[in-house]
Amino acid sequence: MKYFLNFDRENQNIIIKIEIKAPNKPFIDLNLPAWRPGRYQLQNFAKNISAFKASQGAKNLNFRKINRNTWRVFLNQNPENLEISYLYYAAELNAGSSLLTENLIYLNPVNFTMFVSDNKPFTVIVEKDKEYLSCICGLSHKSSKKEVSFKAKNTYEWFDSPLILSENPHRISYDIAEVGFNFWTTGKLNFDLKKFKSDLIKMTEAQIEYFGTFPEKVYHFILIIPKEQYYHGVEHRNSTMLILGNNHSLHSENYTDLLSLASHELFHAWNIAKIRPQELLKYDYTKEQYFDSCFIAEGITTYLGDKILWDAGVFSEDQYFFELETICRRHFQTSDKASQSLLESSLDLWVDGYEKGIPNKKVSVYDKGALAAFILDTLFKKKSKGKMSLKNLMQALYLKHGDLKSGYTFNSFKDLAEKLYGDKLDFYFDTVISGNTSILPMTKEAMRFYGREFI
Repeated sequence: MKYFLNFDRENQNIIIKIEIKAPNKPFIDLNLPAWRPGRYQLQNFAKNISAFKASQGAKNLNFRKINRNTWRVFLNQNPENLEISYLYYAAELNAGSSLLTENLIYLNPVNFTMFVSDNKPFTVIVEKDKEYLSCICGLSHKSSKKEVSFKAKNTYEWFDSPLILSENPHRISYDIAEVGFNFWTTGKLNFDLKKFKSDLIKMTEAQIEYFGTFPEKVYHFILIIPKEQYYHGVEHRNSTMLILGNNHSLHSENYTDLLSLASHELFHAWNIAKIRPQELLKYDYTKEQYFDSCFIAEGITTYLGDKILWDAGVFSEDQYFFELETICRRHFQTSDKASQSLLESSLDLWVDGYEKGIPNKKVSVYDKGALAAFILDTLFKKKSKGKMSLKNLMQALYLKHGDLKSGYTFNSFKDLAEKLYGDKLDFYFDTVISGNTSILPMTKEAMRFYGREFI
């Protein structure tokens, strides 16, 4: 199976052609993903598909859509290869989208790649419309003046590998524990780059020390600095896509945001890329995969992404608590009286997405999840007199579930936490995780552990 991609920048269309060995059956179904890594809600990628065609040799084939994401092509017992072609309109910029502009080709393959089997290797040929373009991608590739070629083991690897084709992207590179790290950007970084590299190294070293090893041989931070103000990041197996800044440049006022975003996404290299809930152990891109424990994947990552920057000496104590105060403000001003628990709001990501939604219904798995992690971290530290923390729980979770052979559940996470804590934690889980009462008293108590008053 082979994919060929080229581009109509003027009309912002990705031109996709697929060659498939014709199966010996009356029809073949081509699926478009219904969601993408790092975003646990249904997407509507199919709205950007047009000009779908199917043929064998010189003969066009009949087809019809059988649901929102599936095209059924009817075959005619011809031994010739099947050829599928269609356009994908790439005119949106966020960390999970695809975009064609005069100066940039930015692709998230999960947006536009139709597939038949999700577990067989295939080849992708990306044709360059400008010879001097550089390709940045976590998936290994070969590049020439005319094209970039990829050999993907399966759809999971390809869907988890965003890429950009850009002229002269800026690169900062460093090695830690025999792992190569690269920070790529398409815009201008208008601050001290030596300090930035030093802070990246400190942050990365602290995270690797957290778990003991890094799960990949190479890792890429890919930063697009947009024309209009934006802040977004999406994690992938060995890369992250970051969208931050405006007017194609980043200044000192964006420095803390950039480090916080990079730290959050790097932590996902362990927490979701390797440590997964049981329901997501194998991604099924054709339908929803409901799970109630997103506070572990996103809340703990939000909390520890900033906390590790403080531990590593990148953030001062005041910088760290400023970030925590921002999280508190978002939760307590809008969601502390919400009717749903963290478990219910996690499940409902597939129902109503990440938008604010109706008043007093849901909580944020990021914000309340981060405060839940902050409270649990403090409980461990208080009981053990500083000898244990959330770090020990995450290390145990990685040791038990970091091989993608078994996944955790809310109950198994609770059991593991109580085992390490040495006592029951019903008072915490019943209130903070599965309850819908205010967490203000427990947040205040956690703040006092650090000598802070929360007013």
